[in-house]
Amino acid sequence: MFARSSEGFAAPVSMGGGPTQGGGFGSEANTGNAVGGQGGFGEPVAAGFMLTERVRAFIIDFYRKMCENSTSDVRYLYFKEWTNLTNQYYKDTEWPAEQEISSLVDDNEVFLLCYKELYYRHIFVHGEPLLHHKMESWENYKALFDMFLDGANTSSLQLPLEWLGDMIDEFLYQFEDFCSYRHRLTLLSEEELEVLESNPDVW
Repeated sequence: MFARSSEGFAAPVSMGGGPTQGGGFGSEANTGNAVGGQGGFGEPVAAGFMLTERVRAFIIDFYRKMCENSTSDVRYLYFKEWTNLTNQYYKDTEWPAEQEISSLVDDNEVFLLCYKELYYRHIFVHGEPLLHHKMESWENYKALFDMFLDGANTSSLQLPLEWLGDMIDEFLYQFEDFCSYRHRLTLLSEEELEVLESNPDVW
């Protein structure tokens, strides 16, 4: 059985070298068990609480430092600030969703895929992921790994080594979790069974 990965990371690793264009990194950032449900934590939380000024500043700084490939700063923000903000604001709820932060990070595809890896991992670690979380996380991992393998937008991206390791560990954990979930047929609702039947390639 795969172990639960943590929400921290360590030393940086380079994904390659050279300039990037479009939605990639390396250029200057603009600094200006039901099927549905809202996060698997219970009642949804007001967006104003979820996206405080401190969290907005964190997201913008996280994005800027990733664009600048400032790996020591990225390491600190991910290892320390992510944990601090989680403990202060998000222990019992999800982090802000992609659409709530996309305007803060220039709709940057690379950053948003990396952010969503943390977003869904947080739900699996701290909450009770619903079926749509499991499926959305699968789609995000596919897009994230395809992006890394293609390299067009990530040739100069540097990420902490442990974050990359945690991505793989979490991917394997969620795969095992979904396999177990999918085979509990007598415990699933008709709606869940219909969704699984219509999406046979998930995980």
